[in-house]
Amino acid sequence: MEFCFYSGFNQMLQAQGLEETARWAQEKGFCSVEFLQLSVENWHAGVETPAQAKQVKQGLKNYGLTTACYSVGVNLLNGQDAINRLKEQAVLAAELGSPYLHHTLIDSLVLPPESPSFDEVFDRILDAASEVALYCQSLGLTCLYEEQGMYFNGVKNFGRFFNEIIKRCSNVGICGDFGNIFFADESPETFFKTFKSHIKHVHVKDFAQRSEIDGLPNQDCWLKTKGGSFLKDVPLGEGIIPIKACFQQLREADYRGKFSLELVDPTVNDGDAMRLCKTLF
Repeated sequence: MEFCFYSGFNQMLQAQGLEETARWAQEKGFCSVEFLQLSVENWHAGVETPAQAKQVKQGLKNYGLTTACYSVGVNLLNGQDAINRLKEQAVLAAELGSPYLHHTLIDSLVLPPESPSFDEVFDRILDAASEVALYCQSLGLTCLYEEQGMYFNGVKNFGRFFNEIIKRCSNVGICGDFGNIFFADESPETFFKTFKSHIKHVHVKDFAQRSEIDGLPNQDCWLKTKGGSFLKDVPLGEGIIPIKACFQQLREADYRGKFSLELVDPTVNDGDAMRLCKTLF
């Protein structure tokens, strides 16, 4: 079972530098890292140029690490600007030696009343994602998608998208996320069972769930699901996610990919999470 340093990686890279970050990851038992690039002001920088990516690849290699995945948060409703950004990020992913460019489709977790319907955005998103995937094919990258947000989430909506894009592009797969489908009020076990043959990479996390959060501290840490309940990141094994059942689906599919730890307070909880995963998997 191979683990990927994901949550906290960009932050540590920026704060402590490449060598210290790579040394720490190696000592903690990681075999790889995953970059996360977000279009958020003051987000922790990863790599910004192909030359820098090449240097980082070598620096990671010096500590026996590789880039397992390169993730980008983007909203493809922004059209060509979003497509161009993903193409730029794909070049960096390829220079790092990542096999995957994993990107969101519509990254919003909140849908205001005037939002378009799923049917209204579907063709635009499919066309944009297809253009990106075909470009990535020229770089030797596979594009990964996860059940995420309020549009392309849940077995039905995500399945409609994936069944169409795989007809257009051969270099696509799925990043199986342990928790995101709860925002669509569905079970991750069902998602993994449905799509397990296409899962190339996995994000491991856990959520606490509440029907209401009035009176709770740190209310901004809770995110609302489509059905009106609330979710918050918690250390692995302390929440509601059926971790063992998800692992069972992956075992049945003979999954050989890596497991990225997407955790609250990762530098404290990574060791416990690894031990739990090995026990359950």
